[in-house]
Amino acid sequence: MTILNQVKFNLSILSKAESRITDIVLNNPEFIINMTTAELARMAKVSDPMISRFCKTFGIQSLPEFKVKLAQNLVNTPSFISEAVSPGDNSSTYNALTLIMKLWNISALTLTR
Repeated sequence: MTILNQVKFNLSILSKAESRITDIVLNNPEFIINMTTAELARMAKVSDPMISRFCKTFGIQSLPEFKVKLAQNLVNTPSFISEAVSPGDNSSTYNALTLIMKLWNISALTLTR
């Protein structure tokens, strides 16, 4: 089972703090792989040690190890763009969808800081 599936599967048993971390992981998996423990903790409004406890909930010892598993998951997961683009779409549609996704990601990061 992939790390994202593990996180989704365990949503109902997580603490409130772990659920806040989960929301960020599920909504911004591409950004998590470049974040430090302190950045993720600040974004989720939890302590740094809570990030470690969150990782250990899934049998992972640290955030760096979690990020490796997440990156491996993302490599094998279709992106938003590849799911949204249809075979008949032209390059303008693809470019528009790419721009929308980038703007959405920027706004999500801006709102959480």
